[in-house]
Order: sequence, then C-alpha cells, then structure tokens
Amino acid sequence: MENLNDIELGGIESNKFEIVKDDPIAIFLEKIDKERSEEDKEKESGKDTTSSRKIDISYLSPAEKAESMWALFQNLKGQVSRRKKVVGENGLERFNKEIILLKSLYEDAETKELYQVENARHLKEDEEINGNYDKYEALKKRFEDTNKAVTSSLKNIFRERGAEQISEFDLLLLASNRRNLTQIKTEIEFLIDEDPKLGALAEYETLKRYSEQLKEEKFIWSSSRLEALERIENAALSGKPVLVSGESGTGKTRLVEQVALKLTGEANSQTPGKDVRFEKIIAKPDLLPSSEGGTPYYKYAELGMAVTGKTSTLEDSPKNEGLILADDEFNLRPSSEQTEMMARIATWTPGKKIRMPVTNKEEIVAPNFLFCAMVNLASERYERKKIPPEVARKFAKVDLDYNEQAPDNPEIYEMLLCALMDENGRIRGANAELSPNYEYKEEKDTVTLETGQKISRNVRVRQLKDFEEKEVEKGGKKEKINEPVGGFLWKFANVLNQINLSFSHNETVLKHKREAQYSKDLIIDIGTTLGWMNEYTRMRGEVSIESFVIGKIHEEFLDTDVYTSEDKQLLKDFFKYYGIDVDKKLEDYEKVEFKVMTPNDIGLLSPRVKYREVLKQDPLITEGMFISPEGEPIKYLIKSFESGGQKILPGKIIKNGKGEVLEFMGISKENGGPIFRPFVNTEKDTNRKKRRKSKVESFDVTPEEMKVKYEPFLKKTFEIWYDAEKAKVEQVPIITKPADLDYEAKKSDIDTTKFGQYTVNPDTQNLDFENARLFSLPDDEQKKLEGKTLAEVGEYLKTTYGDRYHIPGIEYWQYILDNPSKVPPSFDKSKYYFNFGSLVRNSGGRWDVPYAYWDGSKWDRNGLWLSGTWNSNGRVLLLEK
Repeated sequence: MENLNDIELGGIESNKFEIVKDDPIAIFLEKIDKERSEEDKEKESGKDTTSSRKIDISYLSPAEKAESMWALFQNLKGQVSRRKKVVGENGLERFNKEIILLKSLYEDAETKELYQVENARHLKEDEEINGNYDKYEALKKRFEDTNKAVTSSLKNIFRERGAEQISEFDLLLLASNRRNLTQIKTEIEFLIDEDPKLGALAEYETLKRYSEQLKEEKFIWSSSRLEALERIENAALSGKPVLVSGESGTGKTRLVEQVALKLTGEANSQTPGKDVRFEKIIAKPDLLPSSEGGTPYYKYAELGMAVTGKTSTLEDSPKNEGLILADDEFNLRPSSEQTEMMARIATWTPGKKIRMPVTNKEEIVAPNFLFCAMVNLASERYERKKIPPEVARKFAKVDLDYNEQAPDNPEIYEMLLCALMDENGRIRGANAELSPNYEYKEEKDTVTLETGQKISRNVRVRQLKDFEEKEVEKGGKKEKINEPVGGFLWKFANVLNQINLSFSHNETVLKHKREAQYSKDLIIDIGTTLGWMNEYTRMRGEVSIESFVIGKIHEEFLDTDVYTSEDKQLLKDFFKYYGIDVDKKLEDYEKVEFKVMTPNDIGLLSPRVKYREVLKQDPLITEGMFISPEGEPIKYLIKSFESGGQKILPGKIIKNGKGEVLEFMGISKENGGPIFRPFVNTEKDTNRKKRRKSKVESFDVTPEEMKVKYEPFLKKTFEIWYDAEKAKVEQVPIITKPADLDYEAKKSDIDTTKFGQYTVNPDTQNLDFENARLFSLPDDEQKKLEGKTLAEVGEYLKTTYGDRYHIPGIEYWQYILDNPSKVPPSFDKSKYYFNFGSLVRNSGGRWDVPYAYWDGSKWDRNGLWLSGTWNSNGRVLLLEK
C-alpha cells in the first residue's frame, strides 16, 4: 500500500474492503467499486498519467485524518446521485480522485481503526438516549408548528394596526400560541434536565442549528436575540414608530431586518443616513421625457415608497403594501428635524389618508408601513444630544444589549463553537483548547423506585470553575493565588464579554482600575470573531486555535495605529486576567492534541448541560421480614400490590375498616397477598407537638384581610411577569377551599377583564410552615399523572388527598420565595414545585397554578395555566394535617 502521508492521486490499485457492521464508509466504497466503469478503474490503476499531483497530509494526526476521511465521505455521498450527469472529463476526473483519496485513507490501518471505534462510540451514545429522544423530537415539532402559527398571527395583527378594532380572534390566537410556546419550552427543559445524554444531544443540535444559521443568514438566533426580536415585534404591533437603542455591534440593524421579513415577508428599506434631510427621503422632483409630454412629477424616495407602496406620483395604485423603514443614527439628526419628522410620521397610521410632504398629494398609508429608528442613546460614553422628550414620547422603545456570556447562558461561547463547525456538524479543534474547566465531584443522593423503595446512589456531578487556587513562592514566601483555568476558547469568550462590558461602560473584572477599565474606542465585534473561527476551520489543523486568534488580535488591533495605547493595554489586561499572554511569540505555541469528538462530546462542552452520572448504587433489597405482635416472623417480597385497579406501593400508610393505621410492606412469599404491619410513629413528642401547630382547622378569613396580606407580593409577581403598568391591576381575592374548586371548569373560564383575581385556601393561612411536614407524591402516582392537564392533576389531588393533607396555595408560594434559607432541604433544584391550593388569573384571563423553581441563583416564581401539561419534573406540594 502507498505511504498514506504522501498519496499519489492516480496510482492505487482497487482492493476488497472488509464490511464491518455499522461501517458506512466500507459499505459506500464497496457499492462504488461495483458501479464504477472499467475506464474509471484504469485511471485509478495508474494507466492514466494526466495527473501526478500529490497531497501531503503528513502533518495530520490519525484523529485528524479520520475527521478528513469522514468529511470526504459526506461530500462524496452527495455527489453519487449526480455523478453520471457530470458533463466533461474534468468533473469525472475530480470525482475519481476523491474516491481514490477516500480509499487511501480507509486503507490506513490506524486511521480506519480510530474511525470505527469512534463511530461505534457514537452509535452507542445514540442507543443510550432511549425513548426520551422520541419525546424530545415530538416536542420540537410542536414547538416549530406553534412558532409558525405565532408568525402568522403577528402578520395579521400588524396589518390591522390602522383598523378601529383589531380582531379579537387574532389577539387571542397570538396570546394562546405564545403561551403554548412557553409551555412547550418548559416541557423540553423538564425532559432535558432528567437525561444528561439527551441534554448533550439537544445542545449539539442547537449548535448545529446555529452553525447553519450563520452560514445561511450570517447571524445566530440565540435565546437573547430571539427575546429581543419578540420585544421589537411587540413594539411594532403597538401602532407607534419604534426606537431601538443599543451599543455598536449589538445587532440592531440585523434585528430590524428580521422583523421586516417576519411581519411583512419583504426586506426593509433603509434611509441613506443622518446627512440626508427629511424631505429628501420622501420624494424628489423629476420630468417625463419630452417624447412623453415632459410632465413634471415626483419620484418617491425611501420614506415615500415605504409609506405609499408607490414608486412615483404617476402611479394611481400601490405596487406593494408598504415597507418597514430603518433609519440609523436617528438621534444624530438636528433636534428640529427630529421634531418635524416625528410630528408627521407618528400620525401616519396604516389606512389613514394623509397629504404627503414635498409632493402635496393625498395618499393612503400602506398597511405594512412602519418607521424604525436605531440609535446609540446619549450616555457617559457618547457626547450626543438626547432625543427631545416630545419626540421620545412618540416612540415604542426597545433596548438591545450584547449577547450574554454566563454559566447558565454562555451565548458568546456557543457562537464561537458553532462557527468552528463544518458542514457535517464536526468541530476541528483540540478538546483541551475548546472546553471550559470542570471540577468533578461525587455526591450521594436517594432515588425512589417504582416499587416505592428508596435506594442511595453515588453520583458524579460537575461544576464549572474558571479559577483554581494555587500556592506559589514570592520573595521567599508562599502565598495562594487564583490561577485561570480552562480551554482557550472558553477564556476567549469571557474576554469578549468583558470587552463588551468595558465598551458600554459597565463594571468589568478590572473594576479596581476604576475609569481606566472602560475602553474608549476598541470593540471586537462578534461578527469579526465568528469570521476568524470560520477561517480557522479551513486551515485543517495547521496551528492551534489560540495561536491563530492571538495572531488576528495583533494583526487587527494591537499592531495598528487605529487605537490608543490605553485601549491596547486594556485589551492585554483582559486577556491576562484569564491567563492568556498575547505577547507570546507565535512560534512558541505547541500544537494541542486533537481528538475526535462525537455529538455527545460536543454538546457536553457547554456548561448549559447538567451533568450527572451514576457511579454506584446500593443493591436492591427484594425481601424483608418483621416480627408480628404475636411474636411470629413475617417474611415478604418488597413489591407493589394491585387491587381494584389501584396499585399500592411499599411504605404506603393506610387506614383499615377498624380505623387502625397500617403500613403496607409488600406481598406474601407464599400466596402473593398484601402484608401490613401496624404503623408506629417513632418521632419524639417535642416534634409531634411542633407539628400539631400545623394541624389547624379552617378559620374565618375575609377578602379584605387577604388583599392587604398578599397585595405587595402579587404586585411584585405581576411586575416580574409583565411590567409595572400591568402590576397596577386591581387584585381580587376569592376565599375557597380546594375541595370546592372546580379545576376543570376553571380551565375553560377565560376572561381578560378579570385579570388579577386569585383564590385563597382558608385552611392554610396560619400554618407553621417551618415545622410542617411535606408529603411527597409516590413515584407511581407521579408517573400516572404525566401527560394530564393541570386541571386533571388538581381534581385528582383534592379527591385523593384533600381529606388527609393540606393543599397549600399562595401563602406557601410566598413563604418559599420570601424565606430562601428555610426552603425544605428535600427540594430538588431541578424540579418545579406547584401550589394547587390557589389559582391566579393571568393577563390573558386564564387561571394559573403558581409554582416555584430554581433559576440558577435563587428560587423564583412562575405560573402554568390549567390546560398545560403535567410532566415528570413537576412536583406537588402537600402538607400533613
């Protein structure tokens, strides 16, 4: 066989290939070998001497060769169906050369073995995800379909802005679909949190989608950009002109372009800029040729065409339905011109008859017209005049910030990763350069099996760490320092985030430098860095990512005269803070070892994925024994027992017909019948006395008292959910026990005029929550409820547990949020804790069940409507009576 490091394109004999199970390259090559013509094979065997070029791949490691082989295979698969249609000798010749190269790579024993091992590892990872992937795919499809419905509603409402009354149907449909989007997103998060392997695959698919967006749209729709897009869309629906403010490089122009496409299906129009006067962007005078009468008329300019849908005053009817007009740096126009422009534009609502300035002709404002101004507002950084108050009032305002970079939302890092992806979703980089630093530790936890049995496990979890404590010697003394750790790409993402903060005059990691922490002119645009990453992918591993990027930093920033010495030093200081020496000579960089990464490996790079691996768990105990009051040993199997369509789990406490309290232990080894033993509470009397405080009977409460008690808490809740204006809604408490709540009827009770209503459970108003005992729903019941609506869950709780347990509501919701230090230690931060004892009517007129959840740094609040779907991450809150 030819030396793989020096391949002659045109001198390799055909070989038989061993067909290995799940080896797509082997199968592909065998099929191609059968189909190829004798002429092709003659060229391959060396009889064709027209090409003697060589490809030197000696610098590639076996892992890099395996990646190149896979990429070449993917490219060739796409060509096979069109190979016979290739016209001309050159096309066939190139195809043959690529086949020869693929065969040569596959024939290299080390490359082939590594590829087969990694392919098998990838297939095994796919199998381990099991049925959860099908659920995930179904939820994704629902999300995509619902998102399309939202876009359709947005278009309809946008066109109706000029009408006296916007269609109630469209408004309700939009609100409903947006709520559905939130619900589906929550369900996806529940599913992913339960399965780390699925979480890694979901993250990989997100990165791959970002990569495709970057290639197709030159923009990445991260979560913060989608949220910003929705804010601009909402502002556009208000009927007012829209004012988008943000720093340079935040993507204002790109977002306005996307809003235009989404709301109108057309690209937006753009004004020439601040130096062109108002009248010049409306219309310009012109004359018809003398052969056509020489009649004077006006050609509509950018604003005129956007308002009228016409190109000139010669047209009797519009050519289109109007456009969204983007006006960049609006606040750099003279104040007098800003005032004049908005005095007119603010009144130009769709469908209204107006007299156009300049042309003095009556026109109807087109349905898709919207004026969108983009500005860098006056601040400490910018010496610019503020927009006059009378002008600012005429706008619906949207503020736009840079992409986020935080452990729970590492957008900048993810954008860099996706820019390194090739067309096949592979990343050509060393894991040591790509990955953040994770600290792995073992923990113990307890899991309840379907049998009701609880077993202890040793689990391995990971925690992101950007710095590690290290002992160094300075001046003969030892001292501890925090040393930056992690791969270059993660550190670089953090550096970019700090530069963004610095440029926008927000506090940075160099806050000790006070005013000197702020950049004057230097900003590294995210689009620039993504271009660097894309360029690196074409280099095929010649240098490390770090040396390549540092070279670019010098070339475009540090070695130019564009920026001040202070800005350059500040840039170096940010890199130094994260342990990167930008003054290091490029020849001193060593190439980092490259390893093939599966989709699972790539997904796990992101700290967004929760990592939890079971290392060891206690052996499952299947049998038990106890001594009866009569002194007889009772042996049993620890299994559930089914009777009358109901399943009883071991540990279940019940009362028999005589009023005796019994504990179900399992089933008889002899006859399979249920085994019970008397339930004895062994807790100390002092604890029982404390618990008695929670056993309070129903007492009289009035709506007036409840309103005073909960008004501040609910006002804050509505501010978080909506805004300060909606938080002023009148709150109306309704005193009702859960037993009297008709959850199913409430599900269909939708009335926007009753926003602010909430129900209060009178039985739980003065419980001692600190000492109250929580009751956990058995796992089999939890599973039985999955997929049901929250209304069905509420009905089940009140009929099954309402007589024995308190169903807490708003009072316990408030207790959890106001007393984070007293949150029960049994609360799992990956779960959502619902308080079915109260319902809160949201701004859409629907009844929500309030719940508490961990947002990554604190316990926070939310609500899910009664028609929402219950899933495995939801938890019911019940308190012992």
